[in-house]
Amino acid sequence: MVSKADGVRGAVPLALNLELNHARHGASARVELRERSGETTALLQVRGWLERIAVERLSRTLDDLAARGVRRLHLDCSRLHDIESRQVPALIEALARFERQSGRILVDGLSHHLLDLLRLAGCEGRLAPAPAESQDPPEPLRRTREWAS
Repeated sequence: MVSKADGVRGAVPLALNLELNHARHGASARVELRERSGETTALLQVRGWLERIAVERLSRTLDDLAARGVRRLHLDCSRLHDIESRQVPALIEALARFERQSGRILVDGLSHHLLDLLRLAGCEGRLAPAPAESQDPPEPLRRTREWAS
């Protein structure tokens, strides 16, 4: 799905639906790219169950977004049901790599179960509440909970 922005506030110039995994539970993602003030922001909505192949494909997607100049990423996990526990470190590393290459990451919508899973995997230091003085995300993405650090 492609729509033309032409200065319309909050318009989505590009949206892609990705199938990450066709396995037992399945996983998919939707990527929406927005440009505001010359800065490209991506909304990445993840759905389903992240198993090994889904995490690998999601990791490649993050690398592609960084290579295409995306400077801010909003990772919406509100429809993410579960992550295979052995894949949590790989997912966190992919997010850290994006952050090193490109910029800021906003992680939103993690359930208590997923937060606990991340903490049990030793990744609690990677997710922290957004500091009050941090720059607000662009208007269409202002649903904040936690920032990756």
